[in-house]
Amino acid sequence: MISPVYTLRGQAVTVVCRFVLPSKRNPLPPAPPWLHWHRQPPGAPRNAAIRHPDGTITVRPFRGLRRIA
Repeated sequence: MISPVYTLRGQAVTVVCRFVLPSKRNPLPPAPPWLHWHRQPPGAPRNAAIRHPDGTITVRPFRGLRRIA
């Protein structure tokens, strides 16, 4: 699988991991009973881990990334 490439301030970056809300198609993985899952508050940023061309990986809000067509 090829990771999607986006631009950030004119620089090509690769999305390594993106935050996705659970749904029927994408349920949360099984967890032990002592672990309590809490939903992210509405309006909170949906973060993504991105890899810059120099190899560094940072976590930032997904907003602002533009997909390369």
